[in-house]
Amino acid sequence: MDIYTYEHLCKKLDSGQKSMVMNTDTETAGEVYMCDHGYFNVHVGEGSEVWASEICEKLE
Repeated sequence: MDIYTYEHLCKKLDSGQKSMVMNTDTETAGEVYMCDHGYFNVHVGEGSEVWASEICEKLE
């Protein structure tokens, strides 16, 4: 994911809109709940993970 898409998703999150992303390394999808310095904190199943934006793609 490029920096512009990352920043767009983080701005959406700040305004209360949730986004889904996919980790392209593990092919796992999750809901973003926090952005921090190029990383997403993502709810995955019953837990959470931190993913670098470079290995993520936005899901519609």
